[in-house]
Amino acid sequence: MPQWPKEYGGADMGIVEQLILQEEMAYRGAPIPGTSGIRMLGPVLMLYGTEEQKREHLPGIASGEVIWCQGYSEPGSGSDLASLQTRAVRDGDEYVINGQKIWTSNAHRADQIFLLARTDPDAPKHRGISFFVFPMKTPGITVQPLINLAGIHGFNQTFYDNVRVPAKSLVGEENRGWYVGAALLDFERSNISGAAMAKRSLEQLTQYCRETKSDGGSLMSQPLVRNSLAALAVETEVGRLLSYRVASIQAAGARYPTKKPRWPSSTTPNWRNAWPGQAFGSWGCMARCGPSRHAGRGCAVSSRCAT
Repeated sequence: MPQWPKEYGGADMGIVEQLILQEEMAYRGAPIPGTSGIRMLGPVLMLYGTEEQKREHLPGIASGEVIWCQGYSEPGSGSDLASLQTRAVRDGDEYVINGQKIWTSNAHRADQIFLLARTDPDAPKHRGISFFVFPMKTPGITVQPLINLAGIHGFNQTFYDNVRVPAKSLVGEENRGWYVGAALLDFERSNISGAAMAKRSLEQLTQYCRETKSDGGSLMSQPLVRNSLAALAVETEVGRLLSYRVASIQAAGARYPTKKPRWPSSTTPNWRNAWPGQAFGSWGCMARCGPSRHAGRGCAVSSRCAT
């Protein structure tokens, strides 16, 4: 975990150092384990988790011993995640979860899940949502595989039938999980690895086109093939440069927050200067829109914002 602080087992690398390492690892095809845990959930637990939650979950994330999956998307929500209908009802010292998630990557392999559920059905849709973490072996969870057109099983549907989880599974405040979940998505969004892998794939494809014979010449001799490869090269380079741009901006003022963000608030620090763990992803709508728009005047960037 190059981006994690040393106190949690990380290398505490600077933003540019992180970018270089991730780019080289992705280009060389090195495995990057535990993306859901290391890049997404771990930083969120550092910000919003209790000390007990940090002690319980961060070591397993850091060691790669615990596999996590993400319970966000639902069949009826589409891109409007805030319309989710999975319910979590408080019952004494437990929450009872009922509902369905879809596109749950690696749910069939995961040990734990982080999940958004509605805890106040009468609140506006961006509110009344809470963020939970719990084991996938909890009774009442059913995993149904979704096989893609290539015959690969990566996605799943997951069903929750009176799943009881302890109240300590709640991360952050009840009914304020949208802000926890949005912070996690900010940590998730990264492009330098994707751009580096795309560059490697494009180089391999280009070599294939040079070596493969077609109509008396190579595939590369065909204008349509050359133009298509050129367009892919431009897109790949744009993605790489955008990642560099984000990293340079964050490197100019990144810092580790000592307090949990209070969203939405006119006093919230601009997330452009937020945690270095978001070294080369998007700044998030908080950084690009500024905190004032999150105080109720609407976000111009993302439908995920709590306006």
